[in-house]
Amino acid sequence: MGTFGASMTRLSLHIGLVLPLALALALPVGASEIAPRLVEAPPLDAHRHRLDQLRARVLSRLGEPGAAADLYELRDLLEEGGSLERAADLLYRVAESWRTHPQVRALARRLLADVERRRGRLPRMQANLAAIGVITDVSAIGPFPNENGAGFSERYGPELEGDLQMEHEGQRHPVRWRALPGLGRTGTIVLDEAFRGGGEQVVYVLAEIRAPRALQAQLFLGTPGPTRAWLSGRAILSDPDDHPARFDQRVVPISLRPGPNHLLLKIASRGTFPLLLEMRVADEKGAAIPGLRVVAPTRGAYPPAERIPEGRVMRGRSPLVEELAQRGGPRGLEDWARVLGERHPFDRVEKKHVAAVERAASAAPGRPEVQLLAARWHEEDLDRRRAYLERAVAAERSGEALAHAALARHWLSRGSPWKAIEVLAPRLPRAQGDWVAHEVWARAWEAVGERARARRIVEELVERYPDEGRLHRRLAQHARRDGQVDEAIRRLRVALGLQPADRAAALFLATSLVEAGRVQEADEVLVSLARLLPVDLSLAAWRAELLAANGRLDEARAVFREVLAVAPDEARTWEKLGRLEIAWGDAEAAREAFSTALRLAPQNAELREKVRTLGWKEDAFADSYLRDLREEAARIGAEPPEEDAVRLAEVRVVRVHPSGQASRTEQSIVWVGSQRGADRFRTFHIRYAPDREVLRIERARILRPDGSIEWGHVSTERSLHDTEAGIYYDARLRLISFPNLRPGDVVELVYRLDDIARDNLLSDYFGDIQLAQDTVPIASWEYVLHMPPGRAIRFNDLPGARYERAEREDGVLHRWLVRDSPKIVVEPRMPGWIEVARYLHVSTFASWDEVARYWWGLVEDQVRPTEEIREQAQRIVAGIPAWDVQRRVEAIHRYVVEKTRYVGLELGIHSYKPYRADQVLRRGFGDCKDKAGLTYALLRAVGIDARLVLLRMRNLGRVEGEPASLAVFNHAVLYVPALDLFLDGTAEWSGATELPEADRDAEILVVHPDGRGERTRTGVGRAEENVRESRLALVVREDGSAAGEGEIAARGVAAPALRRVYASPNRRKQALERRWAQTHPGLTADEVETSDPRALDRSFTVRFSAEIPSLAEPTAAGARAIYPLGRQSRLLYAYAPLGRRDHDLVLPPPGRELSTVEIVLPDGAEILEIPPSEELKSRFGVFRLRVAQEGGRLVVHREFELSTGRVSPEDYTDFRDFLRRVDALASPRIVYREPAVPPSN
Repeated sequence: MGTFGASMTRLSLHIGLVLPLALALALPVGASEIAPRLVEAPPLDAHRHRLDQLRARVLSRLGEPGAAADLYELRDLLEEGGSLERAADLLYRVAESWRTHPQVRALARRLLADVERRRGRLPRMQANLAAIGVITDVSAIGPFPNENGAGFSERYGPELEGDLQMEHEGQRHPVRWRALPGLGRTGTIVLDEAFRGGGEQVVYVLAEIRAPRALQAQLFLGTPGPTRAWLSGRAILSDPDDHPARFDQRVVPISLRPGPNHLLLKIASRGTFPLLLEMRVADEKGAAIPGLRVVAPTRGAYPPAERIPEGRVMRGRSPLVEELAQRGGPRGLEDWARVLGERHPFDRVEKKHVAAVERAASAAPGRPEVQLLAARWHEEDLDRRRAYLERAVAAERSGEALAHAALARHWLSRGSPWKAIEVLAPRLPRAQGDWVAHEVWARAWEAVGERARARRIVEELVERYPDEGRLHRRLAQHARRDGQVDEAIRRLRVALGLQPADRAAALFLATSLVEAGRVQEADEVLVSLARLLPVDLSLAAWRAELLAANGRLDEARAVFREVLAVAPDEARTWEKLGRLEIAWGDAEAAREAFSTALRLAPQNAELREKVRTLGWKEDAFADSYLRDLREEAARIGAEPPEEDAVRLAEVRVVRVHPSGQASRTEQSIVWVGSQRGADRFRTFHIRYAPDREVLRIERARILRPDGSIEWGHVSTERSLHDTEAGIYYDARLRLISFPNLRPGDVVELVYRLDDIARDNLLSDYFGDIQLAQDTVPIASWEYVLHMPPGRAIRFNDLPGARYERAEREDGVLHRWLVRDSPKIVVEPRMPGWIEVARYLHVSTFASWDEVARYWWGLVEDQVRPTEEIREQAQRIVAGIPAWDVQRRVEAIHRYVVEKTRYVGLELGIHSYKPYRADQVLRRGFGDCKDKAGLTYALLRAVGIDARLVLLRMRNLGRVEGEPASLAVFNHAVLYVPALDLFLDGTAEWSGATELPEADRDAEILVVHPDGRGERTRTGVGRAEENVRESRLALVVREDGSAAGEGEIAARGVAAPALRRVYASPNRRKQALERRWAQTHPGLTADEVETSDPRALDRSFTVRFSAEIPSLAEPTAAGARAIYPLGRQSRLLYAYAPLGRRDHDLVLPPPGRELSTVEIVLPDGAEILEIPPSEELKSRFGVFRLRVAQEGGRLVVHREFELSTGRVSPEDYTDFRDFLRRVDALASPRIVYREPAVPPSN
């Protein structure tokens, strides 16, 4: 065939799928699977070349603090690959040189320990940790409550009592001190493994520092969240910042006495970062102190911790960061940004490292490394991240493709492999030696389905770079996928030989060995891996299951005991042990393990189901309260009531666990009396969150009139997302349907909902609201609530209910029973259901202050102004003087309304907790909480005081003042005390002073930052604040038609609707003509002009020209009649159509409507009838009518004012009389006779 033909054949094989033309042209003839070799451009190994360049830079500036930045960069490059031996050689040179900066030397030792661990050289790892005084053994106790961070200042038992044998009341059960030897054996104390519950929690850590003599030392700390520390009872640290734990994050000088010195740490984790701890004690140069030992105390006592005054901050220092902050120039800025981000000695909200890296990237646009760092620090802002990656790509040096690989990875992570290919294709021919980029290239081809091609690329890479363990692991994955298990195992052993601590390779190897039936070898791999990794209980538990499955029961039990010694509160481990005991035939041991697991995680619905199969009855907590279907059906008797349906029994049984999570069983038994009733109760709706709840339908059946029972039903699910409104939920709707339901049937549904998430969304809070009335009668309504021991519940007075309370060993039982609740007849404009129906409201909150403190703790960090927020706020108010608070508030409100779309992501905790204000600012959307939080942050950034407000919309109805609860609110707004002004950021067309109707006369909780909760109502508003005006100036022609001009204006609550209707120029004419159709049929509008609908802080006006074809209509007497304000006023029909009411009448907010019509009659017209001026006044409002002749014009002016927003049933008759009288006067008639026309000859 010849060389040229062979090359062409090879190229066609490699292309595989059809590519874009540009991509095809980027792969010339003769290309290998790694890259075209048109040019043998150095370096042959670009990754090693990067490491060598970094090595040279480190050695050239050992005495500079900036060398620490180089070491962090080295660590990152080693994550990609490279020789661990060469890295260790460099780090030893740094650590042992007398010229090295002390902080750099300590970092070199810490990184060296990690490199030696990865090499499998544990004695050297331990020696390097010991050389800098790293603490590896501690005792710990916890967890304790940290609801919304309140545990940081709360003094729990371990602060007050120094007895190591004493038991303290913890978050969910009593806890004791326990030693955790080896938890920090690799240099980082992995408290996560000992306290695996996660979330917000307080943990105390104790270490005994045994000093050989009195001496001055330095305590280096890296903590995962707000932390306090005491040395021998004396406070030495109080850091309220929430940040990840990092090596040498803070430095605190300490004075040690000879002998034992007890170091007590209190970590108030917010659940944001892993619960890790970095801790060491060293001399002034950062080296270990000879003769000093640190142990984990197990008995005896330690000095109680002194009280730290509220608000006192003692953060310690960050000397390396402080020193680098003083340096300038591009290199200095990059060093500072990298170290600042790595050490992170600031609260996560402040994002100081982001601002620093942006400065550094601007100072060195041609250096790809700093652009890549900027992309890394922008992990939450994908658009900014991509922009920095693209800058790095533009600055990439010849022969390298690391930045291109990073951008390609970005596109792969976003599910766009073809974009990744397009990024790499033109670059790889000029970067043949950058195997890191080629490996990403292979991943991209694999992602588009070209697995064979991807494997060929990896095979060639392995051939050229046989010392890179990562490549062998990738090749093993391809081999395993192709069914070549032995080849995969061989490749994985090579990978582990190069990188003994490669967790992914070891787990892959162990899995492959198990599948091949080589269990003993798999166990040996896991044992070897466990030695080289930080404590990893999930790995140990898997090993125990593996041992048990292969008959090595005693060894498996021993491993489980080791795991539970470290994490005795890990419910899943107890469950795994129980399942294995079942398999081994030890039912009693299984029951004990399962019982412990359920005590720790009572919400585990799947385990409870398993427990049922063992014959346990404790789980059927609701069974004794459920009603018998036939007994309830017998209530109907021989003469059924004349009702569409009757709810014979409504039973809800709720068991609340100590965590605040709950199990709920609900039973509905309904007799159907008509076809309308059958249609209504044919389908039941159950709302639940699949990620957090398990729904089980226990009974769904129909009892026929002949006594037979039919079990058939249809179950479907529906999303609750409202894409048009922009609201997205994690909840779904389960629809249980009975297609064959007929009049005379009795239908029964029993279902159970169990919380299954690890934690309750709202800490240990529990609340519930249930209606005890419906539009059909309820024969029996029952609510049973089982509370855990020590948990008080508050509730309202439920009219007509019999209440019982019983104390039991496992808690307190509350029971409410209501019989024969009458049906509610729906009335137009009646209040919300909660106001007209009987209801039960239960809550664990003791007061509204407690609600406010809890919610403020939940949102405080989210709404804290950041530098980004402060900069944006200054841009918004630029040009507005600080004294003009009104205009500044209006500008910020307008910005939030216009620049952030309403999108509600009601997912998990974010149903209650807003997203961070700076995140809402960047992404440009949010729900009511998000918009209120952003407005709050922007106002505070310019020095304007504000309050977040929880609101219950007016249409939901008023609830009683007690109990205090979060459940009553469904909205969030903002209050500005200086202006006594409420702002609703979701009201897209409302100005700052135009609070929407739904927010007026609404129940609110003003949340003060000091923890006070002010329960009150928003004002309903005054009539003069809400005015709508219309004006027509018309000239009547002889044929009765008229032409002229008109105007509509609105301010206050009426203005937003007008702005929305007339915002689109294309719809204005149609909207105007529809508006006048009732009063002046046939009116056509032209030349429609409006004021700016986005000028939210000004009244809105519409001006137009009008043509009315028949304004003046002929009468029987030969005259013409004009109804300038329309033929008929229908206020009575609109507001009070019923003759009587049982419930309050809810009206729009007080307001005025002013209507003026100016009429010019034909010349010579004789006015025959003109109505007199009128005035009506009542406690409900005012009506005025004025008709006058002014300079040849007739002017008709009508004013109608409603001055109340609600009418009681007792006042309803008087209100109807007022409206009836207004209707009689509100449509005046003018009659005129046209001038006589002389007969023509």
